[in-house]
Amino acid sequence: MRSLCLFVLLSAAILSDGFLLKADRPQVNLDPNNIVIVDHIHLAVTGIKGEMIVMFATSINVSSAQVEYWTASNTSARLLSDVATLTQYNTNDSYTSPFIQSVTLKGLQAGTQYFYRCGDPSLVWSADFNFTTESSSFEDPFTFVAFGDHGTSINSTKVLNSMLREKSISNFKLILHAGDLSYANGNGTQWDIYHSIVMPLSTSTPWQVAVGNHEKEKKLNFIAYLTRYNWPYLQSGAQKKQLFYSFDYENAHFIALDSEQKAYYPNGTDLQYTWLQNDLMNVNRTVTPWVFAYFHTPLYCTNIDHSGEGVPLVAAYEDLFYKYGLDVAFTGHVHAYERTVGVYKGRPDPNGPVYITNGAGGTQEGLAQNWGPTQSWSAYHQSDNWGIGVVQVHNATHLYYQFKEAEQNQVMDSVWIVRKRGEAVASTVSDIDRPTTRPTESRYSAGITLVISLSVLLSVALLL
Repeated sequence: MRSLCLFVLLSAAILSDGFLLKADRPQVNLDPNNIVIVDHIHLAVTGIKGEMIVMFATSINVSSAQVEYWTASNTSARLLSDVATLTQYNTNDSYTSPFIQSVTLKGLQAGTQYFYRCGDPSLVWSADFNFTTESSSFEDPFTFVAFGDHGTSINSTKVLNSMLREKSISNFKLILHAGDLSYANGNGTQWDIYHSIVMPLSTSTPWQVAVGNHEKEKKLNFIAYLTRYNWPYLQSGAQKKQLFYSFDYENAHFIALDSEQKAYYPNGTDLQYTWLQNDLMNVNRTVTPWVFAYFHTPLYCTNIDHSGEGVPLVAAYEDLFYKYGLDVAFTGHVHAYERTVGVYKGRPDPNGPVYITNGAGGTQEGLAQNWGPTQSWSAYHQSDNWGIGVVQVHNATHLYYQFKEAEQNQVMDSVWIVRKRGEAVASTVSDIDRPTTRPTESRYSAGITLVISLSVLLSVALLL
């Protein structure tokens, strides 16, 4: 636990005000005999308007932790959440996690900016952070980001910086992560580092996660992932905390799937298959005309890395995706970027889903440079740049998708995806010219990467 405390304190001291402002840094009790650190703060939506999951970690057992929250228009009317649920876990290498707290805020006003802080009224509060709730009804275009395979490398920080720049431009509302988050691989302190690094975004923007192969962590069987993240499994019809769930947000239905099972069984004999079929059958396409799925292993990809691993998924789920009109599937696993046209049964089909693989999230394992033969369903691919997918949903029929590289947020690939109004079929795709102009610079400086990287290197040195 001492290593976690040292990491947080020294990271906060090193990071410049261009990245973590003084007001953003974790707060501590000044009593040297009872230091309390509040860290690892991140958000998730539940699919119920007026709710927000807030998770955070405390360095000691704070059994009465809460979240205090208020609106910008009424700062004096501060509310306290219910007492957080408290969990902790151990691993085989003598690592003990910090005390992980989870609160679900309820009764929030729609389309409203809330300020909040985490901790205990009698001990310590974190700094103040803020988020904005989902609107009461879909009125304006909304934007979300999709990517996978992140990690804690220098390139991971480049991707994080890219998202910070994009946040200042489009003010995206959600982050879909298609799995392989920290690349801890059984090293619990790596999870601590990851959560601290992403806080500049995770404190303001919900991270909706799907499980990847690196979350299994050998014999640990997903324990860190299951403990450190919460998602709306009860709200989406699961009886216990399964690795799949769904939620509605604005005019879209989102489905997170587990692609890491050893086998997949169609025709109703697999728990996830049965759940997915029921979930898709009950989507109200009038309220949520768009249906998106995100999971780790791609069904369609021409890269050599992990070739063939999606074949069981095709056999199990492709017919369901097609029958119920899945619009777009966002995946990772392959450390490269590829987008298909609408595809079904290995052939271009305007009524089939568009599959977007983006495992170019910065992983320390590097980019996957080797490609197989070009396929008729592949619209664009590249493995020279890390980057993020930016999705702007304009209305019930049109969305605009861009893949932006991480160095300058320049657009590498872009497309309009158009749904057929009133039909439960997926998208037709129309390519547009790819912009060549450099995007407007945001307020985040180029020095962020060096600052974060120095923090990571120093923290690793302390933990050794």
